[in-house]
Amino acid sequence: MTTRSLIVLALLLLSFEASSVAQLTKCCPPGEIFAESTNVNCVPVPSYATELNGTDYHIVDVHSDGIPFCETPEDVTTLLLSELNGTDSLQTPACIEILHTQSMNESEPIVVTCRANRDTAQEHEEPSYTSSEQLLHVRKCCPKNKILNVQTRNCETSHPVTRNGNYSNRHEFLSLLPKRLADVDFLDVWKGQLNCRSDAIFTYEIDAEDIVFEDGSLWATLPSSDKKSLERIEVNEGNTCLELTPDSRPNRRLAIRVCRNVEFCQKHGCIRKCCPEDQVFTDTLRCTKGDASSAPLGFYDLVSNLTTGAWNHTGTGLLVYHSCAFGKYSLGSEEIKGLMPNGSLRTVPDLVHSYDSYCLDVFSNGSAQSLLCFTQNEPERPKIRYTVTSILQATSCVFLFLTLLVYMFLPSLQNLHGKTLMCHSASLLLSYICLAIIPWVTPFQGFEDTSATAYCAALGYVMLFSLLSAFCWLNVMCFDIWRTFGRLRGNISRGRSHWRRFLLYSLYAWGLALFITVFCIASDSMYFLPEYVRPNFGVVRCWFRNDQFGEMIFFRGPVAIQLISNMVFFILTAEHCSKVKAEIRRVADPSDPRSKRFHADKTKLIMNMKLFVVMGITWTAEIASSLMNKYTTYEWKESVFYGSDAINCLQGVLIFILFVLKPRVYQALKNRLRFGEKKWICFRRSAPSSQGASTLQDPGKPKKSASNSTLTSSFAVSVAP
Repeated sequence: MTTRSLIVLALLLLSFEASSVAQLTKCCPPGEIFAESTNVNCVPVPSYATELNGTDYHIVDVHSDGIPFCETPEDVTTLLLSELNGTDSLQTPACIEILHTQSMNESEPIVVTCRANRDTAQEHEEPSYTSSEQLLHVRKCCPKNKILNVQTRNCETSHPVTRNGNYSNRHEFLSLLPKRLADVDFLDVWKGQLNCRSDAIFTYEIDAEDIVFEDGSLWATLPSSDKKSLERIEVNEGNTCLELTPDSRPNRRLAIRVCRNVEFCQKHGCIRKCCPEDQVFTDTLRCTKGDASSAPLGFYDLVSNLTTGAWNHTGTGLLVYHSCAFGKYSLGSEEIKGLMPNGSLRTVPDLVHSYDSYCLDVFSNGSAQSLLCFTQNEPERPKIRYTVTSILQATSCVFLFLTLLVYMFLPSLQNLHGKTLMCHSASLLLSYICLAIIPWVTPFQGFEDTSATAYCAALGYVMLFSLLSAFCWLNVMCFDIWRTFGRLRGNISRGRSHWRRFLLYSLYAWGLALFITVFCIASDSMYFLPEYVRPNFGVVRCWFRNDQFGEMIFFRGPVAIQLISNMVFFILTAEHCSKVKAEIRRVADPSDPRSKRFHADKTKLIMNMKLFVVMGITWTAEIASSLMNKYTTYEWKESVFYGSDAINCLQGVLIFILFVLKPRVYQALKNRLRFGEKKWICFRRSAPSSQGASTLQDPGKPKKSASNSTLTSSFAVSVAP
């Protein structure tokens, strides 16, 4: 056979194969596909489903040949196009269509034919049909009936929408693509955002004429950053997507989004988003699927507002997610100063973070949050501070525990004032234990560990309860001393109301702290409060979120009210004390019970005032420090409060000094601990009587006196043998 004969035979074979393939048509009319089952029923294309278009898509009124007619309905069979190979053969009529599974959001091209026809084709060795080189894949950036707003990256609804739900801009999108696609039978249009993984996404606007079909692929010409040279890239469903824009119709322009290597960001601006483009932060800094239109809109509005100068919306890339080798820490919106044109993040006081050391995102309410990477040396600084504060707080815990032991060991101290001081000390002890532990259990690694976050939040709730209880008991002590002075003229004997008053004080102190804590737990669990006032324990840290109002409402507000009321109680008590002192001087009778009681309660007033000054001033400084950290950018704002922080951490030591390191307490302990010697007794002479009897009393039991003061009770005096 001659060479010319071989060439003619090859051309005939190719012509025969091409004719057989050309007979494979689209099963459903334009704008319809198969969905949810293998039943060959055509339905309108779902929003994110892939759609098949013939190469004659530029003809508006094109019709499909429909599903093949088989002898019986049972003869209709479907085959995945990907499963066909060179040995499979199909006898026409046959058609091709997309089968979309809505629950899994997956689309697959399938071939529909008749089972009898297929068997006949195999028997007669009909020409085989292969799927390779027949489909050209292209991705549409937005779902059905949506176009892309390049500035906000938001998929907006295109108008008008047809009555039957098919998208009206389908032909408009296809009309901007090249019309001559040689050797391509179908254009497979995917829908949905690009997944560039670790690469950056860049967005451009190009003319329709900048897209050409060559060598079996689509190619797009992009403008370069210097606007002097042009760049040509291949368009496929994996690294690019195309979309209509609001001005596509008058200007014949398309938006194109391209995946770029991270190295491309070194010469071009890039910003880094913590979550995928259609997701936002939850309260626990996890990514959740947001509304497909509002999520990108909120983020790019934030970027536009933060960028100094005009934001280059077609020259800035987007990176998604970032892992940090040495962990992350979070910054709220009040600590973010802005974004630079190259994508670097500026934070207070005046720090600059490049795209590879931070990520930025929004909550569903639009507020900003940033996660920054620790460098290798940065964790040491907070670790040193945590170590020092933990040591000071542990020291306080020891002295508070000793204070409780002394008061439990000496019943003489367990009057009403002593019990309130014991409750106050116990609350402070629990709070300092939590304060010492929390810095070491706070999960700074992006909060991926759910159990660690739960433990962190639980510690925060316990600390809230204990701190509120401590301030409530301090408020009780201030009220009690005011009430004591206010009733100097009343009945001296108040032992009968001792337990009733302590019960009421307990209901107030423990009850108020418990109510606020339970309310915080419920609001964090059931989300019935707005985001900006919710406590959000365990979200950013084990305590309240520092960029919202939960801490002000549930902790600092109640504490401030109690500190103010304590000050009012002390002013009123001091005024009353002055009046009583003047009256006692006028009487000038040392045997007057009011004089003894006045001096006892005056001593208690002085001790309580010292305690209030210690707690009031240091906690006022703590509130001032938090407000300054939140609303100012001074570099010295942390160091100026080191002294008050240290005093706060050592309050247990100060309480021990004020209420335990006293000569009379020492004498009582000395008498109490002399085991093995002759039993010590205390006595006090009764008023002269006809028998001249003496009243003896066990030093381990409390004495009744005119005052409830712990600090002025008459302790046991030894009697020499």
